Amino acid sequence: MTVIPHSPFCSFGSIFSAFIDRENLTAFKGNDAAKRFVDELNRAEDALQNARKQSAVLEQQKNAAVDKLNQLIAALSFDWDVKPEK
Repeated sequence: MTVIPHSPFCSFGSIFSAFIDRENLTAFKGNDAAKRFVDELNRAEDALQNARKQSAVLEQQKNAAVDKLNQLIAALSFDWDVKPEK
């Protein structure tokens, strides 16, 4: 599943962490379900961070492409010599 930055799902980890602090989960030592939950939460937050980094890189590439396209458009000459076919 791809997470889109600025979507309602972006802050899932932050919102959920507000309700269940990871430090409080240590009270469940030996509880496999709590360990699996924390592991899954960590994986989700890692995936979110990677998606945000990838989004930033793509945004930079897009901006560079737009600048290049604008330069090419500015260099176009519209002085064409159009001759009708005989």
